[in-house]
Amino acid sequence: MINKLIIAIFLYFLFVFEAQPAQTVQVFMKGKVIDEITGNPVSVNIEFRTPNGKKIKIQSNSINGAYEQIFNAGDSVEVVLTNWDIARKTETIYIDNYQKYTEIERNFYVTKFTTGGTIAAMNAFNQNDAEVLPVFGTKLEEINKMLLFNRNVKFEILISAKDTYKVEHKTVKEKVVDKTKKKKKDTKEQFIEKVIEIKNFNDDDLKNLVNKRVSNIKSFLQKHGKFLDRVVVKEDFSPGLISDKSGTNAQTEMNLRVIVSEIKNAMN
Repeated sequence: MINKLIIAIFLYFLFVFEAQPAQTVQVFMKGKVIDEITGNPVSVNIEFRTPNGKKIKIQSNSINGAYEQIFNAGDSVEVVLTNWDIARKTETIYIDNYQKYTEIERNFYVTKFTTGGTIAAMNAFNQNDAEVLPVFGTKLEEINKMLLFNRNVKFEILISAKDTYKVEHKTVKEKVVDKTKKKKKDTKEQFIEKVIEIKNFNDDDLKNLVNKRVSNIKSFLQKHGKFLDRVVVKEDFSPGLISDKSGTNAQTEMNLRVIVSEIKNAMN
C-alpha cells in the first residue's frame, strides 16, 4: 500500500513538472545603425517583427546610431529599417537558442541619402569598351527599389572613362633661381615642390568612349529601369588619376557613379 502511494505521488509530481511551460530565455541585443558608404552612424526607424506577430518600433540614437532591444532565444526576427533619408531595408535575423540570459551585438548597415553624396560606384564597363556589364543590372534592381520606396529622391548617373584614360600627377623638385644675381657665400640651393600633369591620350578618344557608354546606359535604363523621371544620365569627361601620392578615393575612379541629385524631407 505504501509503495503504491509513493508511486502515485511520484507520478503526480512528474506530471506537474512536465506540464510547466519551458522558461523563456531572454537575449539582450544592441548595436549601431551605420551608413555603409561613409561609416557614419545613422538615426533610423527600426521595426522588429517577432514570430508571435508582435511589432516592436524603436529608433536608433541620432548621435551615435545606437539601439538596443530584448528578444527571446530562438526567435527569427524580421527587421525593417526606414527613414526619409535612407533606402528602406528589410532583413531577417535569427537569435541563437541560448540556454541562459545573453547579451549580443549586431550592427545594421544602410544607404543614407545626402545631396551630392555617392550611393554606388562601380566599373560598369570593361577597359576601353562600352558594353554594359551585368554588375550594373544587379545594382539597377537595388536602385529601382530605392526609387519605389523613397519617392522624395532623385538620382544622377555619372558615366566616365576614368578606367581607360588617365593622367599622372608627379611631384618634382624645381630649383629656386635667385634673380637678384647676388649670391652670398655659403648659401644653400633652395628647391620647391611642383606638381606636373602627364597625359598620353587624345581628348576626342575619351569623349567618344564616354558618349558611347552614356548611350548604352540610357538604352539599358529604357529596358530595365523604373521611375525614369527621377533618374538623369550625365557625361563625366574628366580622366582618371594615376598619383604618386596615397589617399586617392577609389570611388571617384570608377567609370560609373550614382549620386543623389535631390532629396526632399518627406517628414515636412
